[in-house]
Amino acid sequence: MTRQPTPQPAARTDRAATTWSELEARIEEVGRSLAAEATVSPEQTRLILARRARALAVPLSGEDDQPCVELLGVERDGRHFALETRFIAAIVRNPPTAPLPGAEPPVSAVAAWRGRLLTTLDLAGC
Repeated sequence: MTRQPTPQPAARTDRAATTWSELEARIEEVGRSLAAEATVSPEQTRLILARRARALAVPLSGEDDQPCVELLGVERDGRHFALETRFIAAIVRNPPTAPLPGAEPPVSAVAAWRGRLLTTLDLAGC
């Protein structure tokens, strides 16, 4: 009985003979394979997004409802202001105004808007 030499594992032999271009090709192949596995159908995407939306949704009413005030945040000259939206009819950039003598800041003038006179505020003076 003759002894046969022990074969070396194929992986070890392959590693020794692998070139950079072969490694790059293998990495690209693995990347394509992973991308194909990660692809989800439009239906799966819809289900995932619906599940996330339900988890993030906040009920509009409940036992512990607290009164809330809707505010509009604005910034002027590096200062931040919050105005109650129930007092805001419109936001218009540089509307034509008429000065309002004797008005206390931040009230500065009045503006005609859709047939109504509206108070304008100058937040720079606050």
